[in-house]
Amino acid sequence: MKKQILLLLVLIFSISFTSCTKKEKKEKEKEKLSTNLDLAKSLDFSYFPAVATVIGVIDTQSIFKVEAFKPMVEQVNKILKEDTGLSIKKIKSISAFLSIKNFKNNPFSNAAIILDGLNLSKVKNFPKTVKQEEFEGLNISIFDDKTGFVFFNKKTIGGTLVSVKNAISLSKGKVKNLASTPRNNDFKELISKLKGSQLSLSFVSNKETGSEIKKLSQTPKFAMFKGFLENLKSFAIGLKIDNKKIDFIIVTKSSRAEVETLATLANLQLQQVNSSVINTQLQMIKPVITDTGVEIAKNIFSTLRVRASGEFMTISFNLTVKDAMKIPEIFLKLGLTPKTFKKSPK
Repeated sequence: MKKQILLLLVLIFSISFTSCTKKEKKEKEKEKLSTNLDLAKSLDFSYFPAVATVIGVIDTQSIFKVEAFKPMVEQVNKILKEDTGLSIKKIKSISAFLSIKNFKNNPFSNAAIILDGLNLSKVKNFPKTVKQEEFEGLNISIFDDKTGFVFFNKKTIGGTLVSVKNAISLSKGKVKNLASTPRNNDFKELISKLKGSQLSLSFVSNKETGSEIKKLSQTPKFAMFKGFLENLKSFAIGLKIDNKKIDFIIVTKSSRAEVETLATLANLQLQQVNSSVINTQLQMIKPVITDTGVEIAKNIFSTLRVRASGEFMTISFNLTVKDAMKIPEIFLKLGLTPKTFKKSPK
């Protein structure tokens, strides 16, 4: 993105935000709350296997409503619509699951992504599939012997062939799904702690991964966190975006005693690290991240918080939209710009 476009986006954000009347602000806040408040409760886990250990969720509709990002969303949507014939605005949500039996033997063998509201089979210039296979009355488009996708119930489900077939069987109630197990509540409880994050990645341990995490806790480099890791049940990362800031939230679940101990230790460390110490450390990497990067890092650190609540520990910090808009400019100065997006020839 060119510097002029970046400045234009900042200007558009400033004008749209400052010109909002009190009534409009109330309407927006009310709409935002209704979108985010019960996200965890509304998630449909019927397409996910009972053994799922990792779940990712993107609440696209909520992100599209953030005023600061609307110009960029419109620009991307225009380009993609010209190339593919579909609109990203129709995507209600994007979710994915990963079932891990252990961390060593091909953990991605059972994984799938679900696009709610988008039919990939209607995309122009989409890579051609090798063949189609009928499974339980539906045609699965197959790229090779291991991956493919299917569209049904207004959702595109893609991933490993095993996962796509499982998702079909799961949705029809022929195989036990995540929604019908106690793990469903574990995931929803965890996601609810992310305070309406529009982007989230959650992990709920099982017997196999739990034993591997306990082995990890025995290693010298994790000696300080041994008790916490031995009792680790789950963790999640979330991003919550509005017109003012981007909140980063990390939630972990362990035993109450270990959570309180680790949170207390972390807060003691934060108290000892004052602004002058941080400034000294950041000055050492200023040639790499520039003066602007140093200021952004300082602002982020000043918002860092660690809290304990029962079995849950929450680590949070935020980045203002104003600072986020400066990051592409830092990349420009460092010459770290992505390749220009080129539309495919027609």
